[in-house]
Amino acid sequence: MPHRQILATRSLRHDFDRLLNDLRDIHPFALLGDDMVWHPFCDVYETEAELVVKVELAGVDTKDIAISIAEGHLTIRGIRRDVGQGDDQRLYHKMEINQGYFERTIELPESAAKSQAASSYRDGILEVRLAKEQKLPIDIPIE
Repeated sequence: MPHRQILATRSLRHDFDRLLNDLRDIHPFALLGDDMVWHPFCDVYETEAELVVKVELAGVDTKDIAISIAEGHLTIRGIRRDVGQGDDQRLYHKMEINQGYFERTIELPESAAKSQAASSYRDGILEVRLAKEQKLPIDIPIE
C-alpha cells in the first residue's frame, strides 16, 4: 500500500475514533433525528437585573422536564406524553400538537450569572430566570 494511502487511512481512523468518543458525551436526545425531536416556542428577554427565558410546554409534566446549563448554553429537554384514555383506535382528522421528545437550547450572554438560576412552571409556561452579573467599569491609573 502506498505511503499516501496509509496516511489517509490513519487519518480517517483517527477521525472516526474521535467521533465515537464525542458521541459518548452527547445526551441521548441528540442521537435522535430532527424529525423525532420537536422544538418548543420560547421568548428570551432581559431586564436590568436578569435574563428571562419562557418556554411554551402546555401538557408537559414537570417530572418530564430537565433544565441544564453548560458551556454558555441553557438547554431544556423533556417529553410530552400522549395521555390517551384507552382510545388506541384513533383516526386523526388533524394532528398539530407536538408529542414525544423535545429540546430547546439557548445561547446565554456573558452577563448571565449561570450559578444564579431559578425556574417555575405555571399554566403550561416554563420560566427560567438567571441573574445578570454586574460588570462595573474599571479605571486604570497611568503610572
